[in-house]
Amino acid sequence: MDPERGRQIYELFHAARERSPRERAELLAQADPELRHEVESLLAQQAGDSLLERPAMEAAAKLLADSTITGFTPGE
Repeated sequence: MDPERGRQIYELFHAARERSPRERAELLAQADPELRHEVESLLAQQAGDSLLERPAMEAAAKLLADSTITGFTPGE
């Protein structure tokens, strides 16, 4: 990543962190899609929404409770 792009990510991340959810959404909507995606990923990690931040059993329990997920048949 070039230094300029890193600076943009850093500035937008810190600006977004300090806003309410509605203001944050408005701010991120103005950014280009790649920049917005990068900043949203950083915000999710900070909030502990990262899959790696949660115990595997917690994630598995949510998947098992989801009635829209069906089992696999042999060969799938």
